[in-house]
Amino acid sequence: MITFSFGRNWKRFIEYVANEQILNRAINSLRKYFGEDFDFSDKVFLDIGCGSGLFSVAALQLGCKRVISLDVDINSIEATKMAGEKFKPQNKENWQIFEGSILDSWLVDKLKKELDNQNIILYSWGVLHHTGNLKLAMQNAMNILSSGGGGDKYAYIALYNKTEASSWWLNKKMYYNQTNIVMKIFMVCFYTLFLTFEDIRKGRGWNMYDKDRGMYKITDVIDWLGGLPYEPIANDEVIEIWEKDGFLCLKNTPTRYYKPIYPKSKIYRLFVYLKVVGLGCNEFLFKKNDK
Repeated sequence: MITFSFGRNWKRFIEYVANEQILNRAINSLRKYFGEDFDFSDKVFLDIGCGSGLFSVAALQLGCKRVISLDVDINSIEATKMAGEKFKPQNKENWQIFEGSILDSWLVDKLKKELDNQNIILYSWGVLHHTGNLKLAMQNAMNILSSGGGGDKYAYIALYNKTEASSWWLNKKMYYNQTNIVMKIFMVCFYTLFLTFEDIRKGRGWNMYDKDRGMYKITDVIDWLGGLPYEPIANDEVIEIWEKDGFLCLKNTPTRYYKPIYPKSKIYRLFVYLKVVGLGCNEFLFKKNDK
């Protein structure tokens, strides 16, 4: 199975791009999604696939009493530690960072027991679809939150939406990971320029970073082109799976045009594929219903 090291990208992001403004946007994105009145202070923030560590830092700055950051990529662990050194968040002594996989049943059982009776926010934004086994990853995430004890259990996840263009992009991702460095640079530059000109054409300006999540455009481009494994899933299917396991969907933000109708013209359809229409991440906020 071809895999992509997101961590190398995140280390460059933390070292050269991330700043206080980007961190504040990440903080605000969490505050916005949970609501301005949401109390983070009594929560354990479990960051599954912590990547850059930016949102772990954001959770500490929001007052979470404890943060647990884990990732299968050792480079992401190093990036997360770099983020801690760079931003020096409050309550850093309550921050645990380690290498681990959501597919590891031993780790899942350990976290489930350790966090029993705790108020938990399980955060996994754009991660579970890269594990190579999305259904198991979601089931293990649900298992962590399904302890017999008390406490409020939340899951804030985001997963790539599935459309007819998904298989086309899977082929392009496989090519990107197998090609040489010159072609990789060309693909990243071409696609970044393509998206930038599309933003300008749509009146959005240069739009070089995501203002809601604090992520730089070129970082997202490299992640998108290289992101394997890649296992998208339909928005409604995610809700169905989680609700069957006893979770309430408190909030769902589907990606724009998540049920697209593609043009019949092959050339125009290719253009729409390149614009990744309907292929972004659907966001979900679930809460375990123990009643």
